Amino acid sequence: VATPQPVSVRILDVSGRLVRQVRDNEVLKVGRHSLDWDGTDRNGNEAPSGVYLVQVAAGGSVDSRRVTLVR
Repeated sequence: VATPQPVSVRILDVSGRLVRQVRDNEVLKVGRHSLDWDGTDRNGNEAPSGVYLVQVAAGGSVDSRRVTLVR
């Protein structure tokens, strides 16, 4: 993050459905950040093995990366 700004991080399934909101407009300080997803959905249930999208929204832009969850 180049300037302090709100950041949202969502985990989506390949159909684009929300699995989990990991961060919701959390203001982050300048610098590099990382996060761990425990593989659960928004109800605390284990998400099944498969491909998911990690969507990061910050500073008016949105970036998505594919991740694979293996159980």
